Amino acid sequence: MKNEIIVVYSSHLPAEVDRKFDELIRRTIGTKHRIIRTLNENQFSLATVYNTAMDSVYGDENAIYVFCHNDIIFKTQNWGRRLLARFNHSDYGILGIAGTTYFSKTARWWDDRSKMYGIVEHSDGTKEWVSEYSNPLPNIQPTVLVDGLFMAVDPDKIEKKFNTNYGKFHFYDVSFCIDNYLEDVEIGVITDIRVLHKSVGQTNQEWENNRIKFAEEYNEHLPLKVVPEKLRVLICCQFFQNYTGSEVSNYELSRELKKLGCDVTVISTLVGEPLASKARKNGVKVYHLGEAPNFRIVEGNQLTFYKNEAEFDIIHINHKPIGEQILQMYPNSPAVMHVRSEVIPVFEEPIINPAIKRYISIRDSIRDYIKTFGVSDDVIVNIDNPFDYTRFNTDYEKEKWLSNKESVLFVGTLDHLRKNILFDLKQMTKENNQELWIIGADNSGYAKELVDDHVVYLGVQSKVETYVKRCHYTAGIFKGRTTIEGFLCGKPGWIYEVDKEGNILNKKLTQVPDDVEKYRSDFSAKKVFTLYEDVIEETWFE
Repeated sequence: MKNEIIVVYSSHLPAEVDRKFDELIRRTIGTKHRIIRTLNENQFSLATVYNTAMDSVYGDENAIYVFCHNDIIFKTQNWGRRLLARFNHSDYGILGIAGTTYFSKTARWWDDRSKMYGIVEHSDGTKEWVSEYSNPLPNIQPTVLVDGLFMAVDPDKIEKKFNTNYGKFHFYDVSFCIDNYLEDVEIGVITDIRVLHKSVGQTNQEWENNRIKFAEEYNEHLPLKVVPEKLRVLICCQFFQNYTGSEVSNYELSRELKKLGCDVTVISTLVGEPLASKARKNGVKVYHLGEAPNFRIVEGNQLTFYKNEAEFDIIHINHKPIGEQILQMYPNSPAVMHVRSEVIPVFEEPIINPAIKRYISIRDSIRDYIKTFGVSDDVIVNIDNPFDYTRFNTDYEKEKWLSNKESVLFVGTLDHLRKNILFDLKQMTKENNQELWIIGADNSGYAKELVDDHVVYLGVQSKVETYVKRCHYTAGIFKGRTTIEGFLCGKPGWIYEVDKEGNILNKKLTQVPDDVEKYRSDFSAKKVFTLYEDVIEETWFE
């Protein structure tokens, strides 16, 4: 267990100034400590100063080193105790108060501000401000490097000392961190220690020369990116309230992604019950668009961004209108877009935007539809919608559940696209001496016209599986949600194809396929998760 902190700094300032800095350390550190001050009138590099300090007390297994600037003010009391606790309860070798999870080929660690973490206060001598590279962190955030303003090191866990090949005062922190990161030393940022830096960081020609040198020498290793322990996923959709196909699909996906360890957020223009509460019980964060993280409403409905750091590792877009807004709000995150229909204009049109790296189709006809917008076939992926196999399955006594009379079940919103289908079903079931059960919101107001001696309109139902298991056949538009839920319950389904006006192009009774397991929500979610990982990895090398 570490029980002491050795504070190391280089100084060209008068001894009286440094005595005041030493006193500030003593007043705030709150634990056993030593201070090593090296008078440095530009004759030593920081790498040399820091290595010499470590060598002078090398082998002290109870100490943590803090390498810092002497123009900082510690704002946190007992910061030393906090630091020791962080090291004593983790495997980290290097910790800082500002850093990044991404280091590009340019060797500028602030190239992508969305990947920066930490909180640092600044002063230029007349005013003070806070640079919030991220929200406060409850735990250590893994990074590839930390800023040399404040760098804490466990000498027993690092593999490399400071590199003395990069000038005197630049790139000592970058080269030290990267050298150790490449040796699998864990590096991270914490925000529960706050300091004020009494200067504004600036680059100069010496810094630029070292940047070019570093970028050339480490080219084969760059870029570097921390793979998040928990993917931060944003699912955006037009509606997240009722049991319509896309809404349920997004709910199922969010639930399964949570099981896979993702941090999942849903943002929608319409949030309501029952889905919102069900999702939150699963640990999913749900927001109305006007309450999106890091945004606020001003002047009517205008959305104003008041932070410019990305909140998410990947964005999963459903529906064009909200997707276009989300891409403006979070421009630094890569995205995928789900397209679920080729006959619903505007909402299901693919967005053409360089931030979208993949398009997800649920059937070949939608894949062909996406390509009509100039999208290349190699960025379109077929992934089936996720279905809750704990609800829709063959684990029931079939004879007990079936009605005495053959029945056909239709589940879906009663809108213009489904009108001709439903009236065709009404006629067909009458001719076949069958019952027709209809479940769904009567958005277009024609439910009364459908009701007959053999037709029952059941309105909106939450436990649809009860009716799927009782019926003999399902019926639906394309190979949609009802058809697949029927397959999972062992029921064949009437599949209708329509055009954009709802005119029937084809209908076919389709038997249960042999590979029905591919529709299980866990199976689909794993494919989506793998897609996320592929997209995120690709963006590292762009």
